Amino acid sequence: MKELLSSLADKIGNSFSNNEKGWSARKLTAFIITVIVVFAHIKWLSSCYKNGDFGLLPEILIIDFSTILSLLGLTTWERVKNRKDDKNKNE
Repeated sequence: MKELLSSLADKIGNSFSNNEKGWSARKLTAFIITVIVVFAHIKWLSSCYKNGDFGLLPEILIIDFSTILSLLGLTTWERVKNRKDDKNKNE
């Protein structure tokens, strides 16, 4: 476990120096956003349990799923765009 935490700390630290030993900026940004979202959901769920009110659950899930789908769509669109650009360069 100590080796895993040390490896994660090294990867995160090397990501800020933009060398090959670290993660890419895109992966690091996605990791940070994911941690923030998980923390926000934990806080929201604990508040819901405390108050006994889950009335906003459908809206929260709609926001989560539409954000995930839009991010996946952007990645797919970028790949399709790059593939078209590569085809045009080869012709």
